[in-house]
Amino acid sequence: MFKRLAQLPTRTLALWISLALVAGMALGVGTQGERVTAVRVTLCAGAEEPGDGILGRDAPDYRLDLRGLDLHGEGDWLDCGTYEDRPVGDGLVWEVPVPMPLAALAELRLTEVDALDDDRLEELVLDGRVVVGRAFRFELETSFDLGLAVGQFLGTPLGMALAFGIVVSLATLAFTVLVRAGAD
Repeated sequence: MFKRLAQLPTRTLALWISLALVAGMALGVGTQGERVTAVRVTLCAGAEEPGDGILGRDAPDYRLDLRGLDLHGEGDWLDCGTYEDRPVGDGLVWEVPVPMPLAALAELRLTEVDALDDDRLEELVLDGRVVVGRAFRFELETSFDLGLAVGQFLGTPLGMALAFGIVVSLATLAFTVLVRAGAD
């Protein structure tokens, strides 16, 4: 098999290598492009909604925070906002304010915000698109974002290696075309 590959013209070989690398890049980008656009929070069956804790107000103030991790396992909490004086009812939906890759999302935290002291209601490690805590259920809404996908994938070692391979193979292809054109 390798003898047959060695007999191929350099231009043909470079073209096939480029196509294989581009296919690998497309596959990698396709797996990295899902981003979290919103989080829907509902009350679990049988769970009671907490009160506000301040006299005269009975509806809680909920804040949702998300934590995404980078390749080194580090990341900060992202504040998705606060619903003031709103019961969960049929569900509250928080829009995620910045593009957050689904693959990077690691944890979420739901807090009941008070003027005196905040109460952490749930803090969960994410292991899927639906996560159920003690009293709340969290559903992640996602969409595909090509720009985010390309940036995420090119930031990985595999993405950088494939991009480098594509550049080298295309440079080899261009060089062989120029040499052949100069020989004619």
